[in-house]
Amino acid sequence: MRFYTEIAQIKPVGREDYVEFCSPAATLAICGARTVDLPDAGVKTPAANRSVISEFQVNDVDRGQARRDETAREFGLGPTTQPGGNRSMLFRDPDGNTIKFSAPIPGGASAAESR
Repeated sequence: MRFYTEIAQIKPVGREDYVEFCSPAATLAICGARTVDLPDAGVKTPAANRSVISEFQVNDVDRGQARRDETAREFGLGPTTQPGGNRSMLFRDPDGNTIKFSAPIPGGASAAESR
């Protein structure tokens, strides 16, 4: 929870074992193992996912790197200008989930065009 509070700079709403980070565009829900195990019968394993990327569009990827450097421990790609016209970076949260910060570059292709 601390990691996402610092990265997203959004105060979570909820309780210790379940919180939501709400923005106008999306809601990210994070829950503890006890809460996940209730409806899912223990089928989820923390820190086991290496194939899903949670992507956040930010205003400035390079500025986002400063927040990431303070909290993330594993980095995949520093701020890089992509051929499609976006600037992006990849890193992992404390459970090993891949996070992508992306920002359109003025005059570049839109995020939708680059996919």
